[in-house]
Amino acid sequence: MLTEHYPAEYLSRRFKSLRLAFTREWRINFLLVASSLMVVVAGGEGAARFFLSAPLPWRYPQVRYRPDRELIFSMIPGQVAFTADKPIHINSRGLRGPELDYARKSGVLRLLFLGDSIVFGTGVGSG
Repeated sequence: MLTEHYPAEYLSRRFKSLRLAFTREWRINFLLVASSLMVVVAGGEGAARFFLSAPLPWRYPQVRYRPDRELIFSMIPGQVAFTADKPIHINSRGLRGPELDYARKSGVLRLLFLGDSIVFGTGVGSG
């Protein structure tokens, strides 16, 4: 044991000085890490504000929805609304875009995309 070679008073003083040194070093290191982190976050925020554009402004009325038993929800037909700040028209079938003749025509290929806000084109106007 240490007490066999060193008196208890010496060990008490020695460990107390080590404990104080450790807490001083810990505080300094903590302050250095915290201040470095704050500088990095502030620099990232400044870079983001400089290089990235501002978010789209929102105009109202935004697209309105209604409950649907099969689709969970669908757009209310016949509305003129905005998606973010761009005007759009929802036709009588509840789909985005102008009225279309739904009868089949030979030689004409039509595609219907169903999906989320990316497919819908949030922030993209009609036309």
